[in-house]
Amino acid sequence: MKYILYHKNIKVLNFEIINDEVYNINEIYNEEHLPLFLQSEHITNKVRAFREWWKNRCIPASRQNLESFLQKLNGENLNTLIIKSMGLSLSDQYWFKPEISQLKWEDVNFYENDFSEDIGNLFFGIKLNKDIDFVSPDNTSDGCLLKKWIIKDNERFLLKGGSSPYEQEPFNEVLATKICECLSIPHAEYNLVEIKDKYYCSCNNITTKNTELVSAWYIINTRKKDKNINAIEHLINCCKEMNIENEENLKNSLGKMILLDYIIANTDRHYKNFSFLRNSNTLEWIGFAPVFDTGTSMFNKKSTEELKLPYFTDSSNIEAKPFYSKQLKQLEYFSTIIALQDINFTTLKDIPDYYSELLSTNKKISKERRELLVSQLKRRIEHSQSVIYRKNDITKEFLFFIFNDKSKNNILDKISNAMIQISTKGSGYKKIIENYLKVLKPVDEKDMIEKIQKDINYFFMKKRKITPRNQSKS
Repeated sequence: MKYILYHKNIKVLNFEIINDEVYNINEIYNEEHLPLFLQSEHITNKVRAFREWWKNRCIPASRQNLESFLQKLNGENLNTLIIKSMGLSLSDQYWFKPEISQLKWEDVNFYENDFSEDIGNLFFGIKLNKDIDFVSPDNTSDGCLLKKWIIKDNERFLLKGGSSPYEQEPFNEVLATKICECLSIPHAEYNLVEIKDKYYCSCNNITTKNTELVSAWYIINTRKKDKNINAIEHLINCCKEMNIENEENLKNSLGKMILLDYIIANTDRHYKNFSFLRNSNTLEWIGFAPVFDTGTSMFNKKSTEELKLPYFTDSSNIEAKPFYSKQLKQLEYFSTIIALQDINFTTLKDIPDYYSELLSTNKKISKERRELLVSQLKRRIEHSQSVIYRKNDITKEFLFFIFNDKSKNNILDKISNAMIQISTKGSGYKKIIENYLKVLKPVDEKDMIEKIQKDINYFFMKKRKITPRNQSKS
């Protein structure tokens, strides 16, 4: 059967479905409005690329409760679900309909029209006493955790659950919301919801009928990565080529996201877990999307006993995504970018207590686990400051001035002279060094000198090389 893919009311391409699978692309009507993945310079087989885009639009095979959910569908599969709901989503404005259909975007989109909660309810184990209504944005929702879209007071909200045994993810989303508020990081706002002794978080939709999300995964696949650059530089180059965001703003946004991920030990910031916003009418880019999806954090998959062992909480060992394999390396790379933004860490002073109070409402988390998590959070906030202000390029330059100063014999004179040299580069540089001296927490002058000398030895008495891991190919 032939279908037409639309972007709102713009005809994009004509394609054919046989046995619930994309069989062929018959005609492309509008190259400009093609899904970004199909516009990649290294895509040679558009049918194969369209199938992959289609697959990414379906409910993933890793979704919680998927097996029991499919058993309730009387033979339907994930592909038929997306067909029955015309591929409609609350993340973008793409959809499709049979070639002969007279439906328009205004008739069917989920931003302006009601939708069924049946699919989401079936995933949540809620029994239906009627035939299933398949018209739902839940058919195009991504991610492994239980989730469903609901309408409340004419607004669209995403309700998302947690995983056993602690159901900690919703609490982590709320924690991330609070940290983002403190650090002025644009974010999706999550609130805690309890339903029948189960914990969920809810957030309002961050897109509108005129804006859409395009994941970083699609951005980095618009062009082949040069072997001579790292994954971060590749993303920046892709964004610059498409005029998505100027380089400074992009680096600042990435830096703040990486800082958040470090503080809460987020291990799942893959390329589909951060996005960019664009205007779906004009195709003009709006910029970096608000941060979302931070639940896989705060050691949610570690047992309480594992939390007592330093190996599992050491950032040198904690997994990171998407640019480095370990969290400490990733934060070190962004340390200069973050330091130049002059983050006000004092706004986080009450965050550990806030998290403790938040976790105290979770009946599945023991007091011991709560105290361990709060202790880790406090330590990570402090350590993030130390990494940012001790490992950035401006601090390294300051330390090099001291190390290389042959005109002075007195170490205090060398420090003073280095401060003067740094200050000539601007007030922002001077502020970074002031913050560096604060994070050293010297008890006296002698202690300060010893700590500065230790950092000088670390940077200049041995060779170190840090390279972002290579980005995987699409």
